[in-house]
Amino acid sequence: MGHRASTFVAMRFRFLRLAVLALLFVFVVAACDIEVEVLIDVEEDGAGLVTVAVLLDEEAVEQVPEIEEQLRLDDLREAGWTIDGPFDTSDGGLQYVATKRFGDPDQLQLVLNDLTGPDAMLQDFLITREPDFAETSLALRGIVDMSRGVDMFTDAALAQSLGGTPFGINLGQLEAEFGPLEDNVRVTVIARIPGVGDDETGGAEQTVRVVPGDGPETISLATTDEDEIAKILPLVGKAALGLGLLALLVNVVTWSVGRSRRKNLPAIRTAEPMQVPASGFAARPGPSAAARRGGQPRLVVVDIGGVLYEQFLPSVDLFARVNGCTLSQQAVAEAFTTTASGRATTAELWSTLGLEADPAALDATFISTMPPHGGARDFIEELRRRGMQVAALGNCPAAWSHAMRDRDRLDGIAPWIDSSDAGVTSPAPGLFEAMRRATGVPFEDWLFIHADLESLDTGKTLGMSTVWMTRDQPPADQRPDHAIVHSFADFFRRK
Repeated sequence: MGHRASTFVAMRFRFLRLAVLALLFVFVVAACDIEVEVLIDVEEDGAGLVTVAVLLDEEAVEQVPEIEEQLRLDDLREAGWTIDGPFDTSDGGLQYVATKRFGDPDQLQLVLNDLTGPDAMLQDFLITREPDFAETSLALRGIVDMSRGVDMFTDAALAQSLGGTPFGINLGQLEAEFGPLEDNVRVTVIARIPGVGDDETGGAEQTVRVVPGDGPETISLATTDEDEIAKILPLVGKAALGLGLLALLVNVVTWSVGRSRRKNLPAIRTAEPMQVPASGFAARPGPSAAARRGGQPRLVVVDIGGVLYEQFLPSVDLFARVNGCTLSQQAVAEAFTTTASGRATTAELWSTLGLEADPAALDATFISTMPPHGGARDFIEELRRRGMQVAALGNCPAAWSHAMRDRDRLDGIAPWIDSSDAGVTSPAPGLFEAMRRATGVPFEDWLFIHADLESLDTGKTLGMSTVWMTRDQPPADQRPDHAIVHSFADFFRRK
């Protein structure tokens, strides 16, 4: 097919343009259909995912059987897009799917520009978030405009690279033979945002279907999310206060009974108190400092890999296997643990796993596969707005987690302690002790949110209030001794 200028277009051209150009060539030999679906899925914190699906019908597959080789998509992958397919469809066609995340509201239009350019079909898309005391308003607006017809899929630079014509094809001759191209191109844009809309149901969704020549069409969605922290924290405080008052009542009764008994006993001389170091972990003490203050924790500690992000070990295992690793899962786990505890660098980890590419490039690529969990930034901001200190710790190499923290603007979390810096991994208590020393906050004043039950059990033993964040629903007869949430939506729950 030649160099970067061809009817099937080179990698630097955008995904929708590439698909349309490819099928326009097919039109020369047979009139075929193009179906394109764009899904804009916004999450609670304004981040989200753009998914593009392009369907080639059976005629297109028959006319150009080598189309998989002609569609060169490496540049899109380098730009951060994940390309899946081709997938066989039930009617004999093929489908390609491309996805790309945007980390915050300002990035949505930039991702859409990858598809059709800044002045083409998807314009002026804007996500707005307005947090308030009791709820957060979320809105999405944008314009779908195909009024320029098929010309929207090209530009001057593209036309020049294709011999001076918009698609490297005489469109007049093509339409004279097969009819208007608009009859064969259909685009569906679906936008979704979470929350409660006007119909009091979960989320809001709008679908716009257009063909070349249509538009402009406006997408406008708005929802609200109720802030459940305003409800949860007072309830936790009341419960803790109740426990504190109960303990106080028990102490008063015990003291009163003891005083009454002591009146009837002869006076005796007692030895000075002895200071004996504890052996192992003592059982959780009675009322915590948090309970004595009314239930407000002084420090909220979140797990880096499992709460803020996906767990590192399974992510490393998957990434390594995609890149050719053949070691057993146990061998991968041992290599990762060595790195997470600071005894090996990430470069040594990749080498142990058999990955021969540049270690810095492998680090950067792996980090790009680890976006923050939806709602994490909202949760952190709300806690800090309420005057709570938020810290993070996790079993991970500092080189990765610090880069992810800076990329996702989570610098408001402090301290941020990685196991590789502390030299110990959880559930060993040494990692928690490093955080206690860094903050000066006793364990009894922690609210500890983690994804690993062993780490939570250790935290519970040390006296922390614990929350298990998990996607699983444990059986009723096996529920652990920790509060359970399944996502940050359980803290910022919708009505």
